[in-house]
Amino acid sequence: MKKLLLLALPVLAVIAALAFYFESPRQKTAMHHHQTKQPVPKNAYTPSLTLQAVKDAMSGYNLILEIQKYQIGMPVENLKPILLEDKIVLQGHAHLYVNGVKIQRVYGRFVHIPKSVFKNGENSIRVTLNNHQHANWTMAGQIIESEISVMVEEGSATESSAHAGHH
Repeated sequence: MKKLLLLALPVLAVIAALAFYFESPRQKTAMHHHQTKQPVPKNAYTPSLTLQAVKDAMSGYNLILEIQKYQIGMPVENLKPILLEDKIVLQGHAHLYVNGVKIQRVYGRFVHIPKSVFKNGENSIRVTLNNHQHANWTMAGQIIESEISVMVEEGSATESSAHAGHH
C-alpha cells in the first residue's frame, strides 16, 4: 500500500500543476482578489497613492502613480531599506487592475495602458501597493490602493472621475 501511495503522489502533483496551468483567466482573476495582506509595520511610514490617467495621443491612457513614502521598483537582492527620521520607507511594486482584471505588475511611476484593455463605457483603473512577495500592503486592515474611472466612448476617451483609495 505504501508503494502505491508513493507512486500516486507524483502523479497527483502533476495533475494539480496542470489543473492550475489550464484554469480559466476568470478563475485566476478571482484568486488575485484573495491575495495575502501585509500590515505596514509600526516602524514604517504608511505610503500614500493617488492616480492620474492622461489620454495618450496615440492610443489608450498613460497612468501616473503619485506615491509618497514608498520605494517602488523591481525586487533587488540586498537592497537596504531607506530610513527617514528613524522610520523605514517600505519597498515593493504595484499591481494594475482594469475593470477588476489584473493587467500587470508596475515597477515605476509611469505606465501605458493600451486601448485594447478598455471596454466602451465606464472603466475602473485600480492600483494596489504590494511587497515583493505580492502581498497587499495594508493599514488598519485596508489595502493601500487608489482607483479612478475613465469613460471610453467609441473613438474617444475622457477621464470621468478620480478618487484616492486608502492611503
